[in-house]
This record gives sequence, C-alpha cells and structure tokens, in this order.
Amino acid sequence: MAIKLGMTSNIKKVASRHKRLALVPTAALTSALNKSGRQSGVAGSKAVRTVYNISAGRIKTARKDTRATFARQRYMLYWSSYRVNVKQYSASWNYSRGLAFKIKKGKRVVLPHAFIPKGNARGLGGKGFRRKGSSRLPIASVTGPSVSQLMKSKLATKAINKKHAEVFPGLHEREMRRRVTMIK
Repeated sequence: MAIKLGMTSNIKKVASRHKRLALVPTAALTSALNKSGRQSGVAGSKAVRTVYNISAGRIKTARKDTRATFARQRYMLYWSSYRVNVKQYSASWNYSRGLAFKIKKGKRVVLPHAFIPKGNARGLGGKGFRRKGSSRLPIASVTGPSVSQLMKSKLATKAINKKHAEVFPGLHEREMRRRVTMIK
C-alpha cells in the first residue's frame, strides 16, 4: 500500500510566510525612521523655543517632512519659511525710544527711529519699519530670523541628532518584534 503525502498544499503557505518575513526588516526600518524622525523634529523645535521667542505653531507650519518609504529609506526634515515679522516677536513701539522686540527670551532689542504704523496704513499696519536715513523716506521693513534659520542653528541640530540617536534603536527593535509576531 502506497502513502501519498500532501506536501504541495503546505509549500504554498510556507513560501507565502517567507515572503512576508522578507519584508519585515524593510517595513520595520521604514516605520522606525518615520517615528524617530517625527520625534526628532519636535525635540529640535523644543530646543529652539527654549532660547528664542517663537511659538510652536509658527515652527510647525514651516515644517515639511518627507517620510521614509519602501523605495526610499530616509526621513527628511526641513523647514521652509519667510523671515518673521518683528510683530511676532512681541514688538512694541514708543515714540521716544523706538521699536522694541524680543527675538531671544529675556533680551529686548531696541531700534531707535523704527516704528509700527497705526491702523492699516495701505496694508502696512502691524509691520515694523525703520528709516534708512535721517529723512522721512525711504523706509525698510524690520524682520527677525526665519524659522529655517533658527532650525539650522547648532542648538537645534544637536537636539535633533541626539533625539534620533537615543530613540531610533529602541523603535527599530520594537517594530521588528511587532512585525514578526504579526505573521502567522
């Protein structure tokens, strides 16, 4: 009497499992990169806000992320913004002193002969200006640093790199374990 074993039905299942296991390292790396990149960006934002007088919302709106994918295994953080108007840096105007604002926390900068026009003044209201010479005109706008300039500082890059170095290995290990247990 001959015995036939049904091996072919089991081979398809095993082959399918191995294909899914082959994708685990790439999927885990992609997920860990995206999570650590997001956390690193927040750490850089917090580091900048400890020194500079800028809101978290301003930094968040300037942030553009390129997430990691299966084809592109890198997470890119970049900030794109215009120079920030001094009004965003707690600017105040006094006729005798000039325009005062705080770019860094605790340090108020005073620009003599600078001013903020009252009302809308042809769309110029709320923006700071300074006179270029001793005469009334011409004038130039007064701006502070842009978000991208602040995020390029050593303070921010150091915080971003530090956060990534401490968070990424644990996230990668966790994602590998999680994805292996998902395969049945």
